[in-house]
Amino acid sequence: MRLFLLLISALLLSYGTASSQENNPCPDAKTQLEMSSCYNEQYRVADSKLNDVYNKLMAQLNPEHKDKVKKAQITWIKLRDQHCDAEAYLSTGGSVHALELTICKAALTKTRTDQLHRISNDLK
Repeated sequence: MRLFLLLISALLLSYGTASSQENNPCPDAKTQLEMSSCYNEQYRVADSKLNDVYNKLMAQLNPEHKDKVKKAQITWIKLRDQHCDAEAYLSTGGSVHALELTICKAALTKTRTDQLHRISNDLK
């Protein structure tokens, strides 16, 4: 029963409150395997974009500012991972756990990319 509830929760989380493509990047994923594959790709793309924005930002900064951004990024990665561990805690040991972690990490990574983008734009 617990696994069923967790799977339903993951489905609701992945589909959001609306069924639009914007709120659900994986509308065609019907099985847990399909959702995992799709959300792993979403996370991979989000992480790649984050790294691109981070590297471009670092190229714009003076050494002191670089040091601050680097320390903030290291701290943010730890916070993201701990937050997602806490968010997905109830599914620990379940088949949906990895999916919940990936959904969380993808969402937070996209938010962080936007934050770094704003820093970069403020320098222009």
